[in-house]
Amino acid sequence: MIKRIIPLLLCIGLVFWTCEKDEEPLPEDCSGVAGGNSICGCTDSTATNYDSTATFNDGSCAYYIDNGEFFLRFDGVDDYAESAI
Repeated sequence: MIKRIIPLLLCIGLVFWTCEKDEEPLPEDCSGVAGGNSICGCTDSTATNYDSTATFNDGSCAYYIDNGEFFLRFDGVDDYAESAI
């Protein structure tokens, strides 16, 4: 009986030893780089939602100044605009 068990145990051990675990792929960061560490956000310093810590522009910039377009933002507390015209 031992002569039958030893080959069986060897075969089972060989099967477990030869099985390889599939490595899981690294998760992608917000810029699409596997295993990357990009910080996504608005990198345009003229935008109202500028993020100084962002290393990758994700296209979320809002209200940015472009080719002479200007804007005023009021927070509702002691705001006023004065014109020299």
